[in-house]
Amino acid sequence: LQESVEIWLKPGGKAEKGAEAEFLFDGSWGGFVNCGCKYTFDEGHPDKGTCSNVFPSCPALADVNQDFGNGFYNDHHFHYGYH
Repeated sequence: LQESVEIWLKPGGKAEKGAEAEFLFDGSWGGFVNCGCKYTFDEGHPDKGTCSNVFPSCPALADVNQDFGNGFYNDHHFHYGYH
């Protein structure tokens, strides 16, 4: 299990061989939330994009509509198997 989640918790994103949008510990509520991505899409390839931000620029923490509300704990029980 540890090996499976380490990539998501490694700071620095893909530049540091971590996840494209790493998870952050929210000390206010005591949970993990995803930083989120602002995607830049390749011209002529709307299905291919890359994350154009890195921590501390986390759109999911500022906008409830980013990443399906992940930064606001929307659907955590469903997406992360808490139930």
